[in-house]
Amino acid sequence: MHYGARAVGAVGAVGLITVEASAVGPLHRTTSADLGIWNEEQAAAHRRLTSCIRERGTVPGIQLQAAGRKGSHQLPWVGAGQNGPVSAADGGWPTFGPSAVPFGDLNVPREADHADHADIDEIVEAFTRATRMAHLAGYQVVEIQAAHGYLLHEFLSPLSNHRTDEYGGSPHNRMRLALRVARAVRAAFPADKAVFVRITTTDWVEGGISVDEAVMFAKELAAVGIDLIDVTSGLVVRDEAARPPRGGTGSTSSSRRRSGTRRDSRSPRSDRSTICRWPVTRSVRSGPVPPGRQPARRSTQHAARSFSHGPVRGSGRVGRR
Repeated sequence: MHYGARAVGAVGAVGLITVEASAVGPLHRTTSADLGIWNEEQAAAHRRLTSCIRERGTVPGIQLQAAGRKGSHQLPWVGAGQNGPVSAADGGWPTFGPSAVPFGDLNVPREADHADHADIDEIVEAFTRATRMAHLAGYQVVEIQAAHGYLLHEFLSPLSNHRTDEYGGSPHNRMRLALRVARAVRAAFPADKAVFVRITTTDWVEGGISVDEAVMFAKELAAVGIDLIDVTSGLVVRDEAARPPRGGTGSTSSSRRRSGTRRDSRSPRSDRSTICRWPVTRSVRSGPVPPGRQPARRSTQHAARSFSHGPVRGSGRVGRR
């Protein structure tokens, strides 16, 4: 009832509830305890949740994620948590990314194959399969995770992508995988259901993703038919310098800064400066408006803009109607 409670009456009567960070395959998990949605058995279990949410007049959504080089780490509350690697000998699994560049103290990832791009093709297929399972499970929205240092963000950022083939180098090449995934997910999900993409607008490090690149990426996603851009920033490198600057829009106290992964998952949400949640009351609504609440009279673009995260503002609806 953790999710179901948020769909009920006084708790919020929200329009959209998104189940985050759901792995698209067993090798795409961050930990051994990750939620997944890559087979029909899992889809059937998810249907219990989506039915609970929909019965309460709320739209169920799910975020699809491939961990990349941030995979195979300890549970957040065990040992070093998200900064603690788990080796294959201890029950972990091999990770891979665009380049053999580790994230902090985590395992060095295998560089995705150059010869026939089999690893890259598998990523696209994993997202496609997970999308079909999401539909089977009853989700009405899927969000592609292309931010916060996970696999698609790793390909997008020159800080983690040092490739010289068609999946590295120029911004268009670095966008190639994420756009392939976006096309595949859009094609696999029914046309009357929405597809979102979570993107990064800055890596907070010189030489990383810029706002101009993020705008370019958003325009490419619009052409694919993506319905909404969910904007966030950072977390592709574990670096104390990779954080919003002091003062202005991005101001934050030193106690709220983070180095790229959660230091302690038990800390209050306010201590997680770059992970914010959507104001879902301004999103898609299904069913009647609860008594005492006024129906939202907002344009879709206005509602989409309200999804912006942290110090980087200004997401908007970029897709089809």
